[in-house]
Amino acid sequence: MDTDILVISNDEKMSQLMQIELELEGHSVLTDTDSTSGFIMLRKTQPKLLILDVEAPGLSAIEVCQRLRTTNPCLKIILIIDNERVQASDWGADDYIFKPLNLTEFLLRAKLAMCSKISRKENTLTFEDLSLDLESRDVYRGDRLIELTPKEFDLLSYLLRHPKQVMEQDRLLETIWDYEFVGGTNVLHVCISSLRHKLEAAGELRLIQTVRGVGYVLRLPVSHCSTSKLSQVS
Repeated sequence: MDTDILVISNDEKMSQLMQIELELEGHSVLTDTDSTSGFIMLRKTQPKLLILDVEAPGLSAIEVCQRLRTTNPCLKIILIIDNERVQASDWGADDYIFKPLNLTEFLLRAKLAMCSKISRKENTLTFEDLSLDLESRDVYRGDRLIELTPKEFDLLSYLLRHPKQVMEQDRLLETIWDYEFVGGTNVLHVCISSLRHKLEAAGELRLIQTVRGVGYVLRLPVSHCSTSKLSQVS
């Protein structure tokens, strides 16, 4: 069974209670006591809902939220906080609940988060003839469906969120691969090369451009832009 919900909290008694109640509601639940290892688990299992205790050790809750909003925007996030009101939306979370846990309120908020959907417009990223559906994970170039690996999908979706902005190699490696990753820039170059091959397989224009010594940018080739401007003038 696929994992529906991941709970990250160093309060093991509370985590166990949440897991039992959520499983009684028919959900598949995993737990972790550390946000760093929990983040890695999340990337592997792709749950629909993350319940994150802001006091869990490891990566800070705000850092986890911000990274997930970049790589997994469809994921719903509920923060567990102690006594200080947190602006959940500013952090990138969808909701929050207070400790001590009110079980009825918790189950209601989890149910609402699982049922809510983002709109079709928000769910699709487009640039020129390239479109990417964040929920179904379908990628099209025109009417051509393109199959991508999970990392290729994450990288392309990140570039689509920042069109015409130069993305430094270090920033891409930090965002798409874990901070602990020590493979140098080669893994990024290989992923970009594979993406280009798939996106241009039918002879389409190159959309991912190299900025030498810096990184990559999603934009039309300079030569194509120049030709288009000349056509408009004439």
